[in-house]
Amino acid sequence: MDIRQDEERFDEYEVVLIRVKSKSAIGKTGLRQEDLEDIAQDIILDLLQRLPKYDPEKASRHTFIDRIVEHALADMFNERSAPKRDYRRAPASLDPTTEKIFPGGRDNNGERKAPWKSGASELTDYEIVELRHDIVRALEKLPPKLRDICIMLMQENICAVAAETGIPKSTLIGHIKKIRNHFEFCGLENYF
Repeated sequence: MDIRQDEERFDEYEVVLIRVKSKSAIGKTGLRQEDLEDIAQDIILDLLQRLPKYDPEKASRHTFIDRIVEHALADMFNERSAPKRDYRRAPASLDPTTEKIFPGGRDNNGERKAPWKSGASELTDYEIVELRHDIVRALEKLPPKLRDICIMLMQENICAVAAETGIPKSTLIGHIKKIRNHFEFCGLENYF
């Protein structure tokens, strides 16, 4: 079930809402970019099941759909946060993860290079895993709005994020300064 196939059921605002809310879920409770289509499908399924209960006397259709989407995401996060499904306990290979996070390649000694250091600083596999863990901890401490913006900026440039969220570019720059200050406070100033 693709959102493009359901565009006749939903107007443009609703389609954009589903897309934006689905993307905002990335990075929370272990959801990854690869899960984006599944997140949107779950939201659409929940919407289609609840849409017959819509009462125009109580609220506008957009308000009703916005609330359904918010509740669908909250339910998804609660389900994924259950102790038996803790994403942090799931076994995972460290090699593909570090390749995706640090695409800077390897130097002559086989050590990974951090792309932002222009080859000046080299990190061992252990240091990369530790850095990744520190970044995840720092992200968890960010306020939800800044965390969402930070995660979106990891995947897209500032202009795309501004267009997608409707936040002015100048406001995003202010948010980026707050995010950098937070990472500096967490001891990660050498990496940003």
